[in-house]
Amino acid sequence: MQSLKQRGYDFLRSTEKYVKTDMVYLTRGGFSFVLIQVFATVSALGTSIAFANLFPKDAYGAYKYILSIAGIIGTFSLTGLTTAVTQSVSKGFDGSLSEGFRINLKWSFGIVFISFGSALYYWIQGNSTLSLSLIIIGMATPFLSGYSLYGSYLNGKKKFEALSMLSLIRFGLPALTLISVVFFSNSAVVIVGAYFISHTLATYVCYLISKFLFVSNNTIDSNLEHYGKHLSFLGILNVIADQLDKIIVFKYVGAVELAVYSFAIAIPNQIWGVFKSVGQLALPKFANREIKEIQKEMYGKMFRLFLVLFVVTGLYIICAPFIFNVFFPQYVDAIPYSQIFALTIPGLISGLPTTALHAKKAVKSLYYNNMIFAIIKILLLLSSVYFWGVWGVVIARVLYEYIGVIISLFSFSYLVRTSPHIPSSSEPQS
Repeated sequence: MQSLKQRGYDFLRSTEKYVKTDMVYLTRGGFSFVLIQVFATVSALGTSIAFANLFPKDAYGAYKYILSIAGIIGTFSLTGLTTAVTQSVSKGFDGSLSEGFRINLKWSFGIVFISFGSALYYWIQGNSTLSLSLIIIGMATPFLSGYSLYGSYLNGKKKFEALSMLSLIRFGLPALTLISVVFFSNSAVVIVGAYFISHTLATYVCYLISKFLFVSNNTIDSNLEHYGKHLSFLGILNVIADQLDKIIVFKYVGAVELAVYSFAIAIPNQIWGVFKSVGQLALPKFANREIKEIQKEMYGKMFRLFLVLFVVTGLYIICAPFIFNVFFPQYVDAIPYSQIFALTIPGLISGLPTTALHAKKAVKSLYYNNMIFAIIKILLLLSSVYFWGVWGVVIARVLYEYIGVIISLFSFSYLVRTSPHIPSSSEPQS
């Protein structure tokens, strides 16, 4: 008699002719990524409840503003190493984990210089909160970003079970730390310190475990730094655009409104995290396939993913009032913002063609894709907040996600037309 496991395997294989997807791979990897996101969501929910009930709104707004500044400062390092390491490791270059960490530290001088220089400026201006926070950011971010490469490494090695198990440490330790600190302090600086120290320590532990248990060779991809620099440079505007919404809400509307906006987007962003894993799963697969082969299934996969995301969006819009009334009663005014913001979720389908561009190292196409998208993001956000405040930012976020789908499809189609054959091991396009 077949085992239950074998029956499940056979069933998944039998469905592949209908869904046009490796269902065994998707289920194995997808379950692990969903488990990771469950840990992340539970951790985020716990900290959010603590912040909502114990932390002043203006202080929470300041805290989110500081984290957004940290995100922008982080662009002055090789942020593209995350994708570069995954792509490299999928080719057997296990040494990319240690090499990626070394390269990351080497290129983190910009973070340190800008953080410490800005800290000095704000100290002179009398803003000790922002000054001390910037010092913490400058000291922790280079190591936090370097240690975080363990996730890219395990993804490239398809060690999804290990990745999900390590997420207990990755998300659990910071959540417990922040919840504990919120009970005793209302200081934004203290919370920022707790955030960065706990996240750095957690990623360091995960990095060490990954390095000693899963690295099987020390082979280094000579193209790692070069490709990482390309991806980092083309991603600068996108990272700035991703953080700009919170910064402009803080500057133009206020700290309390930023706190409301942050809660409004929190749960939809967690849903984003669950389905964003589809792109992470696809990267190692796409890296070993020809572009024409990817094209044959791309549009069908996007359509099926859109249907799933559309249903999930509808369910969240219905459930949002209940969720806020139960868990975040102090932020019920965020409900309508959150419901409209949830319409960004189906826009996640743009991740599939973009992942194909990354997998094929289509640097030229990625430059056009990311720069056009980022410029549109920034223009929409700046103009909308000026006229409509928080509502303008929410609507702008929805609009540019669907504009991003169009741009990513155009970039992918252009790559297919102009590059009929791109070997998976090819050098980046010039």
